[in-house]
Amino acid sequence: MGKLLRLGRFVGFSSVVMLIAMASLSGCQLAPTVTAHQFIRHQAIIDFAGLKSPITVDGLKTSIAVPVDWEASPLKAGGLFSHQQWRSPSRSNAVGVVYIKLPIPLPASTLAWFAKREYAKKSDDGRLIAEWTDSLGRPWFEAENSRYHARGCAMVRGTDAWILYYGFKRDQPPKPDELLLAARSLDACVPADVRKQQERQQQLRARAMAQSDDAR
Repeated sequence: MGKLLRLGRFVGFSSVVMLIAMASLSGCQLAPTVTAHQFIRHQAIIDFAGLKSPITVDGLKTSIAVPVDWEASPLKAGGLFSHQQWRSPSRSNAVGVVYIKLPIPLPASTLAWFAKREYAKKSDDGRLIAEWTDSLGRPWFEAENSRYHARGCAMVRGTDAWILYYGFKRDQPPKPDELLLAARSLDACVPADVRKQQERQQQLRARAMAQSDDAR
């Protein structure tokens, strides 16, 4: 999954410079954010079957539920970005997170544009297959080149930004079970502060229920 690993390095260097330039030209508009309430409500409908309990990766400022038995690559950290990927047992599928510390807030659509541009490069027989926006307002893309097929989205909360992705090698038959796990894992990925808020709410509900039982 070399191309997927290179995505993190690409975003971490040349793209950040271009992002700043584009933001200056556009008047540095504030990026829309997904509220913690929206994230928490969305988490309630996710199927966590086949996924480990969510873990917080401090270097990514992210909480993610990784598929069972998937292997983590080393966390790669730079001055403005961090990147980590988890690979399936077959080594043909992967899910990954790129965290970017933006100098200024930018739209999630701008980040998604750079990510899809990398995968759809004409020089590598790349093509953009689809684009859409989900119910949380996250811009998604699906693209492929001669070696890899990838699907991903961008999230922004102030100056914290993430590109979430999963993909597979095209020289092997797709493995639907692994792809489904990767998709669910990515969908369960939320900013670390949102997970902490969700856990606090769960603790408060549990405490309230215990007090109610004691009062009976």
